[in-house]
Amino acid sequence: MTNLRPIAIALAALILGACAQELTALRETAPTGSEFTRQLTREYLSFAEFEAEQMIDWPDARHFAAKGLQTAAGSPVEPENPVDWNLPEHQVKGLIEAHQRLVETLQKGARDRLPKVAAMAQARFDCWVEQQEENWQRHHIAACRQGFDAAMEQLDKPA
Repeated sequence: MTNLRPIAIALAALILGACAQELTALRETAPTGSEFTRQLTREYLSFAEFEAEQMIDWPDARHFAAKGLQTAAGSPVEPENPVDWNLPEHQVKGLIEAHQRLVETLQKGARDRLPKVAAMAQARFDCWVEQQEENWQRHHIAACRQGFDAAMEQLDKPA
């Protein structure tokens, strides 16, 4: 029988190294662009750090650090699309509806009208999707969803 341990260790080191590079780069980057992209950068940094340091989830930490680097360069990124994630079947419909609601709200000017709240809504939605895919930390799922709902409530108020 082949000993896969050295291969697993090497693969883990590669993933950790790539994640650490992107996370370090994001920490050292001064966000540019609109108030929305600057705030979204801070949100993604916080989420990537949480995933790396608290959850030891290097692939997701790397993913959100990469999104943070894009927003730090002033480029808006789209909220996560639930169909791209391996979600529990009974959660897909609600997440797709929430995604549509968020995208419509952002397209209607929320990024300019309330940039900090819009960034929080997008980051909490992405957090909700990521946590729901893992589907075991109920309090994290609930916190992400509640943060999303609270931000959307503010964005839905008439100007």
